[in-house]
Amino acid sequence: MTGVTEPTLWVCRVVRRANLLLFSLNLAWMTTWYVLGHTNLGLSDVDTVFHSHFWMPEPGWVTRQVVYSFVLCIPFSLVLFLLARLCPVDWYLRAIAGAFAITAFPFHAFYSDQFAHYSEYVELPLAFGVMVFLALALEPVALLVCAVLCYVRRWRIPIALSALALLLHFSLWAWVTGNYAGPFALVGRFGPWITLSTLQIGLRVCIMMMYHNGFPAIGFLSALSSGLDLKLSSGRAPRAPRTA
Repeated sequence: MTGVTEPTLWVCRVVRRANLLLFSLNLAWMTTWYVLGHTNLGLSDVDTVFHSHFWMPEPGWVTRQVVYSFVLCIPFSLVLFLLARLCPVDWYLRAIAGAFAITAFPFHAFYSDQFAHYSEYVELPLAFGVMVFLALALEPVALLVCAVLCYVRRWRIPIALSALALLLHFSLWAWVTGNYAGPFALVGRFGPWITLSTLQIGLRVCIMMMYHNGFPAIGFLSALSSGLDLKLSSGRAPRAPRTA
């Protein structure tokens, strides 16, 4: 019994902490996008340092979004970890983290009309455009309803299948909104790199990768960790086979 329960308890603690940390980062990223990304708040020196020393493109948006999000994640994490010590609140935090991760990114896209400005969408006939809009609006709601039903009715769905559904969900919205970019595409887009050192190139590509892929990547990891946390905490984690 000891060999079975100890690893399970350790995994539960790790997943729970990862869930809260990713929830904090997701909240910080959204907050930064809506608030800090449009104001200076006396922190313009961060932009100046990165722009002058690392030749960052669009310093007012790229560096502020990434740096401020990780800075704001620290107080959010402290608050959530303190709230998690309260047993009634702990369960709600796990559920809210998953629901927020699934719906926040699509609702952000609707709020900012990111997909409505693409030429492919604008050129669609009005009736077909309305159908696409309704399908996109119903997709995150349908996924959230399925997630709630799976937990309430205790359906035994494989973790791999749940992860695939979340991956398809966030891949769809990353493609619809254009929030994705590979390292090679960024290197080709913002080159040449002849005058930059290896550290400058690496830091620049990393920050731009986090900026362009932050919404879908953080949301996917947050939703996945939330679902796994709820699954483990409900006692439906995979058990080791019984021995004779």
